[in-house]
Amino acid sequence: MSAFLELPIEILHAIVLELGDGSNIKPLRSTCKGLGAVVEPILFSEIVLKTDSSGLVRWSIPFCEALCKSEGAFGKALAAYVRTLRVEYPDPSHKDDASQEILDTWRDIFPTALSKLVNLKSFSWEISWQAWMDDQVFEVISKLPSLSEFDLTGEHPGYPGALRLDCLHNLCTLLLDARRFPNNGFEENILGPLTTAITNSPDLQTLKVLAPYSRSKPYSFIDLFKSVLDTKRTPALKIKNLTVQNLTMEVPAVIMPHLQCLSSLEVRAGCTDIGNFWNVLRTGNVSLESLIVLCHPDRTLLDYISNFYSTLQDLQLGGSAANKVTFQESDELADLFFGSVLPIFAESLRALNIEPSYEGRWCIGLHNLETLSRCTNLERLSVRLNGDEIVDVVKLLLRLIVLLSKGGASRSVRLSANLKMLFGKDQRALATYARTLRVKQPTYQDDANQEILDAWLDIFPIALSKLVNLKSFSWEMSWKTWLDDQVFEVISKLPSLSEFILAGERFQFPDDGFEENIFRSLATAITNSPDLQNLQILAAYSRSRPCSFIDLFKSVLDTKRTPALKIKNLTVENLTMEVPAVIMPHLQCLSRLEVWTRYTDVGNFWTALGTANVSLESLIVDCEQDRTFFDYISHFHSKLQVLQLSGSPSELTRTVQESDELADLFFGSVLPRFAESLRKLKIEPFYDGRWCIGPHNLETLSSCTSLESLSVRLNGNEIDDVVGDVMDRAHSLPRLKFLYLGPTRARPNGGMVYRNLMRRKTLREAIENLQPIEAHVGTGLCISPFSYTVCRTQDGSLRFERKAEKQR
Repeated sequence: MSAFLELPIEILHAIVLELGDGSNIKPLRSTCKGLGAVVEPILFSEIVLKTDSSGLVRWSIPFCEALCKSEGAFGKALAAYVRTLRVEYPDPSHKDDASQEILDTWRDIFPTALSKLVNLKSFSWEISWQAWMDDQVFEVISKLPSLSEFDLTGEHPGYPGALRLDCLHNLCTLLLDARRFPNNGFEENILGPLTTAITNSPDLQTLKVLAPYSRSKPYSFIDLFKSVLDTKRTPALKIKNLTVQNLTMEVPAVIMPHLQCLSSLEVRAGCTDIGNFWNVLRTGNVSLESLIVLCHPDRTLLDYISNFYSTLQDLQLGGSAANKVTFQESDELADLFFGSVLPIFAESLRALNIEPSYEGRWCIGLHNLETLSRCTNLERLSVRLNGDEIVDVVKLLLRLIVLLSKGGASRSVRLSANLKMLFGKDQRALATYARTLRVKQPTYQDDANQEILDAWLDIFPIALSKLVNLKSFSWEMSWKTWLDDQVFEVISKLPSLSEFILAGERFQFPDDGFEENIFRSLATAITNSPDLQNLQILAAYSRSRPCSFIDLFKSVLDTKRTPALKIKNLTVENLTMEVPAVIMPHLQCLSRLEVWTRYTDVGNFWTALGTANVSLESLIVDCEQDRTFFDYISHFHSKLQVLQLSGSPSELTRTVQESDELADLFFGSVLPRFAESLRKLKIEPFYDGRWCIGPHNLETLSSCTSLESLSVRLNGNEIDDVVGDVMDRAHSLPRLKFLYLGPTRARPNGGMVYRNLMRRKTLREAIENLQPIEAHVGTGLCISPFSYTVCRTQDGSLRFERKAEKQR
């Protein structure tokens, strides 16, 4: 560890950043003081404070208290780490029960804590009626020496006074989303102070103002720059990124020096007047790299963008001209755009989004598809189709995959008909990019007609044959898209393919004919794959004639393959597991095994594995477990890390007494063997008995000190007596992060459904009534399915927190 910490701090920070989010970084911080010092500047660089009752009590107020302890070294360091701060208000769809006392504490401590953040660069505030920012907070913001970005959003029923935006100064980024603010008083309480903030920020580069919509008196864009123009600022502002919504855009020419540096512009003015804005930009020779317009396009807009001298890369036109002009005039504008404007940027455009509100010539069809095909550098394309032309246009788009070998269409195409296709600017290059291909069946009732399906079945095999570097192919079949011989012939010729996954609807693989149509050819595929390592066979269940596991290896055994297969991961379902010893060389390398054969015969499988000394690291079993099974796993020479036993070994075929005897054998002799190696343990019996967790086996569970995940069931009549002890033991396990507690099912007799519900309710209430305890929990223990989390606070105590309903 000392050698690792001697690496340059820049390399250490790069390593930490590769870990991703905070959940991966936090454990590293707790490793030692040296790594803590490396991690903390990154971990605390971005802070999110939530203002719902739970967030305030659990995190936001304690965090602010830590900042305010200026005499502590950690408080000073923490204040210096924070670069980005976000304050989020509660989801308005969920009623929050924060008391007035909590809110008052928050309002008192937050301004003081905020003033400590001397290196804060970005401050984002989601405001609500419970947490209106008062003058004190804005005064604090105005004194933060490094602040360069301010973002304000949220909702309000009314204004208690002017928002002191005029205190803001020297900003580079100013973002305001006031769409859910009230109209009455917006101009004097928001817009007026905002203009002063713009004037006081000579280095402002990014400005976003989303105003509330006002039908009677819409707000004007020019009012944002009123103070700037009154002061005759020299030099002019250098705004590069501008986004506005619900502002009238009639502007004087005198404003143009402040917009001369624009490179990205977004105008959302669907119901407000655009005025002379496009003409003024054209006169000022303002050329853009990105233009998003969500309002009716007119000729002045098309004249403006057709005179760009820069290389436009991103263009989005939303809405339709039909709400301002006739449909004929709208179609004329569309023809002008596709005929004269779009070709200018055919080589520069990377993203194109054209989404008219109504059908017409703005939609993609035979009249403009040729123009689109010239945009050879497109990476994203989003368009709409006329309803009566969908079939014809989609067929042409599908064929572009194969027919366009030089300068094709875009890499990602989105159509309003919910059909997605993948293209590339160079088809040969695209074919070499694909490593993984998944074909998914619809998750809802799909209305694709036979003509579309025929086009798909014609084009797909040809496109598939182009993917020379494809490594993994996953196909979800449906009755409309059965894989035929042609596709399998293509798959067999793909040189890099090493993984094939086939799944589909259950009725697609019926029991009748499954063995001869699926199973036999599958056995041949296994024989032809000498490097096979992962094998998963989930067969259709057959009560009369279940398929046999040994039949999968029939071809392998007939050919007397040398050397043997080296299968490492095996999953089987609904297969009889009677096997001869001759098959064992092919299973000698197994490390992970899943057997789901609850209704089929497991035969001598466990005995055969034990005789061959096959030891596993992961074992998941949902079948009838007997003494031969426990004899097998008790002789493992490997360190079993994952063990999952679903169902009781006797609940279907044995007496309760026999089941309890096997449970005592497992907890008394088998489980202790893996007390130090087990990371995940899941025991889920159907009914009450000694397989459930209780005083008779809780001590054995406590010895499994390496457990990270534990899933167990409780006897229905012992829930109130046992749950406290189970929770105490769970908290004593130092690595445990996830605990699932569930009741068993009531045995099948009268009132079974009702008693099952009552058991779940009893267990839930028992957990809710528990008091916090002092025990080692690490970073927190998630208790499911009752949506509780136990977390350790900064003072070392534990707190139970109930998650929001929406997270359940």
